[in-house]
Amino acid sequence: MKSPTPAHGAPAQIWSKMAKIATAINNFGAKTAAKWASSTRKIAAPKRKKSRSWPPIGNVRACGALPGFSGFRGTPWPSGSKKVKTQPPLKATLLPAEPDDILEYDEMWSFVAFRKNKRWLWTVMCRRTRQIIAFALGDRSAQTCRRLWSRIPEEYRTCASFSDFWEAYQEVLPAETHQQVGKDSGQLNHMERWNCTLRQWLGRFTRKTLSFSKVDYMHHLVTRWFIVEYNLTIQRSFT
Repeated sequence: MKSPTPAHGAPAQIWSKMAKIATAINNFGAKTAAKWASSTRKIAAPKRKKSRSWPPIGNVRACGALPGFSGFRGTPWPSGSKKVKTQPPLKATLLPAEPDDILEYDEMWSFVAFRKNKRWLWTVMCRRTRQIIAFALGDRSAQTCRRLWSRIPEEYRTCASFSDFWEAYQEVLPAETHQQVGKDSGQLNHMERWNCTLRQWLGRFTRKTLSFSKVDYMHHLVTRWFIVEYNLTIQRSFT
């Protein structure tokens, strides 16, 4: 049997195998040639692309932002979460305030979707109960600090408070009851300790994290869920 001559544009690897088949037929017979033929078919067969099926986006706001939302496959989930819907309001989880209560303010860095898209979590803790009495998510400006102040219950607004030297606190909080101190003063130890607890439970708030929310809505939802559950745990321990 003569060795085949390669055609124009044919892969050299396939023609090399075919030449070996011709040599095998001449020297060893049809059985050896059949083995070479099977290996040639494996090389010549094109690889099939793996089909990927993507799950539908569950967030209603994210689905609504897509073009042609009415024809989008899958049924969007209702906004919110079953766990969050069964939770009480944040104010209902708080223990009654006392005149000598002391508040601690702080803010913590996080992000949504990508690291440059920063979201700061502003929190206020009651030192006596260790509960988070209010929180706000946004930038690090005085506007977010005002939003935080507006969410503090009235009975806690007259309490003495401490924070770091960030200028927004000085601009928003009343000077009669508020004092700015350094981290080494010890007046913010309980708030800093709670920040560590939050980072242990929610990977979104660790500094070098691979966990993050894709939209602000889910970022707020998860943060609120944790704070309410944390306050309820303390509330049960007092009763």
